[in-house]
Amino acid sequence: MKLLNKYKELPPLLKGTIIFTLLTLLSKGFAVISTPIFTRLMTKVDYGTYTLYNSWYNIFSVLCTFNITAGLYNSIVVKDPERIKSISSAVVGFEVLITTIMGGIYFVLTLFTTDVLGFSEAMGFLIFIENVFNIPILIWVAIQKFSNTYSKAFLVMFFEMFLNFAVCVLFVIFWKQKVYARIFGTIAVYVAFGLCLFVVIIKEGKVLFDKEIWKSLLLIGGPLALHHLGHSLFSQSDQIMIEYIWNDKAMVAVYGLAHSLSWLLGIINTGLKATLVPWKYKKIKAGNYSNISNLHLMVCVCLAVLTTLVVLLAPEILLIYGGQGYVEGATLVSILCTAVLIIYVYSLFVDIEIYYQKTIITMITTIVALGVNIGLNAWLIPKYASLGAAIATLISWFILLFVHTFTSSFVSKKNGLSIRKIYKVELFIAVVVLTTGINLLIPLLYDYLVLRIILAAVTMVAVMILAVVIFKKFKKSKAKDSIEG
Repeated sequence: MKLLNKYKELPPLLKGTIIFTLLTLLSKGFAVISTPIFTRLMTKVDYGTYTLYNSWYNIFSVLCTFNITAGLYNSIVVKDPERIKSISSAVVGFEVLITTIMGGIYFVLTLFTTDVLGFSEAMGFLIFIENVFNIPILIWVAIQKFSNTYSKAFLVMFFEMFLNFAVCVLFVIFWKQKVYARIFGTIAVYVAFGLCLFVVIIKEGKVLFDKEIWKSLLLIGGPLALHHLGHSLFSQSDQIMIEYIWNDKAMVAVYGLAHSLSWLLGIINTGLKATLVPWKYKKIKAGNYSNISNLHLMVCVCLAVLTTLVVLLAPEILLIYGGQGYVEGATLVSILCTAVLIIYVYSLFVDIEIYYQKTIITMITTIVALGVNIGLNAWLIPKYASLGAAIATLISWFILLFVHTFTSSFVSKKNGLSIRKIYKVELFIAVVVLTTGINLLIPLLYDYLVLRIILAAVTMVAVMILAVVIFKKFKKSKAKDSIEG
C-alpha cells in the first residue's frame, strides 16, 4: 500500500516512464526467456531463416506504416490534441491501405521471380498479414501514451506479450515446421488483439479517410518513412547481405542472436522515449527547455554503463542465450551494443527535426548514410564475414550521429532556437566516444573470466546508483513542477 500511495503521488511523466519501461522490460524478459527455447528447439538453419524473415518484416513494417507512431504521430497530435480520436482512426485507415498496396506489389513481383526475399513466397505474404493486424495495436498504444492512460495500456500490452510468448512456444514445440510455427504464433495473437482494437479506434474516431490528415502523412510522413526505412535497413541489411554474400543461414543465426542480445539494451531507449518524446514536444511548444538535456544525459550515461556490463559478460550470456554454437558472436556483441548507444543519442537530434517537421532533411541524411553502410557491407562482409557487417554498422551509425548534430542545429536555428538550449551536445558526444573506446577493448579480456566478473559487479553497482540518482531527480519538487507544467 505504501508503494502504491507513493506511485500515485508521482508526476505524470514519471508514472508513464515507470509503466512503459516496465512494459519494455517484460517484453524483453519474454524475449530472453523464449530465445533460448527457440534456439534449442530450432536448428541453426531454421533460426537463421526466422531471423531473415524478421529482418524483412522490420523493413516492410516501415514501408507499410511509415513508422508514424515513432514520432510523427506525436508531432501531429500535439498541435491539435482535441482531434486525437479522429486523427488516430484516419492514421489506421492510411496504414492499412499502404500495407494492402505493398502486399499487392509483392504479389506482382512473385509472378516474375522466385525466392525474392531468400525464403518461400508464402512466407513473404505472412509479413503483410502480420503488419495489417499489428497496426491497430501500435496506434492504440500511441493514443494511451499521449493521453497518459498508462494503466490501461499496461494491462492490454502485458496480456498481448504474454499470449504471444506462450502461443509461439507451444506452436514451435508441437509443429514440425518450426519457422512457420514461430510466425503463425505471433500472427494468431495479433489477429485477436488487432481486430478488437481496430473496432475500438474506428468506433471512437468515426473516420478512415481524412483528406488533410492523409495529405500530412504523405507529405511529411513520406520523407520520414524513407528515413525510418534507412534506419531499418541499417539494422537489418547486414543480416540480409550476409545471407546474400555467404549463403550461410547458420552465420545469419549467430549474427542475428548477437544483434538480438545487443538490442535488449533498447529497454531504456524504448521505455523512456515512449513518454519522453511527447513530454519533450510539449515543453518545446511551451518554450520551457529546463531539464530536457539533463534528463536525457542521465539516461544516456545509464545506457552507456549498461552496454559495458553486457559486453563484459557477452560470452556467458550468449552461452545461456543460445548455446555453445553461438558463443563465437561475443565480439559482435561488443560492437553492436555500442551501436545501440549511438542510436539513442542520434535519435535525440532527429526528434528535433521531426518536431519542426523538416523530414526531408532527415530523409536525405539517412539515405546518404545508408548508401555508405551498404557500400561498407559490400566491401567488408566478403573479407571479414559477420565481423565486417558489425564494423560497417558501427561506422555508419557514427556518421549519422555527427551529421544529425549539424542538421538538427540548422533546423532549430532556422526556427529561432539554439540546439544547445535543448541539449548539451558536447557531453552527449563525449559519452558516446568514451563508451565506444571501452567496449571495443573489452574483448581483449574475454580469456580472463574472474577479472570480467569483478568489473561487471562494479559496473552493476554503477547502474544501480545511476538508477537511484535518476529516480531522486524526478522526485525533486522543482523537476516535478516543470514536468507537470
